[in-house]
Amino acid sequence: VESIGEAIDAINTAVAAKVDGIIAQGIYDAGYIQAINQAIAKGIMVQFVYTDARGTDRDYFVGFNAYDFGKAAARSTIEELPDVPAYVALMVQSITDVEKDVTSSLFIEGFKSVIDKNPMVKIVDVVRTSYDLFSAEDATYDILNRYPNLDAIVCTSEKDTFGAAQVIIDLNRVAKTSIIGVGVSEDILKYIELEVISASFDMNPEIMSAESLDIMLEENAASEYVEIPVRTVTSNNVRFFRR
Repeated sequence: VESIGEAIDAINTAVAAKVDGIIAQGIYDAGYIQAINQAIAKGIMVQFVYTDARGTDRDYFVGFNAYDFGKAAARSTIEELPDVPAYVALMVQSITDVEKDVTSSLFIEGFKSVIDKNPMVKIVDVVRTSYDLFSAEDATYDILNRYPNLDAIVCTSEKDTFGAAQVIIDLNRVAKTSIIGVGVSEDILKYIELEVISASFDMNPEIMSAESLDIMLEENAASEYVEIPVRTVTSNNVRFFRR
């Protein structure tokens, strides 16, 4: 879905169809949470996948540890930075306010927990983007206009990673501003090989989907929280991610 309205409509349609279970992304929005809680009240099993959200008694969450992901992203960023004072911007994709977004908040906390121990690195901005591809491009142009000496941009979504890479190329900033991102699409893998993108994280969405379906069909998960491992992709190992 491209908007919170579409997401709410999809949940309401599933409830009206009297489905046995719903697998959805966790989004902290009042209307969305209300729709999810109505589904739960009707005895429908609800799983959140990829991102979690406060305010519901969802049955399961299948996804990554956002705090650990933030720490890993920070470490990858530091590896790409020069041994001089460096400046970093975070580009956090969220359909709702970052302050209410569990995943985004934990990612930022994890990232800062590592950066705070490195006085040579400064986070100059945390920018929120929407699910629109052009949102990332506009945000990247704005960030680089305000911080022309920016050393790295860290993205939390595949769309933002691709959009930021396009702008870095357009502005001839390859090797000047590093990108740490998310996703293993063919375009992103190509940009890693060309060193437009320094590192990207494979969030293993296929494994998330398989785990979610297994739980839905068998309900045999050992815990309501199923953590999926995240892998780092760089120019050193990108060949292993080619399909």
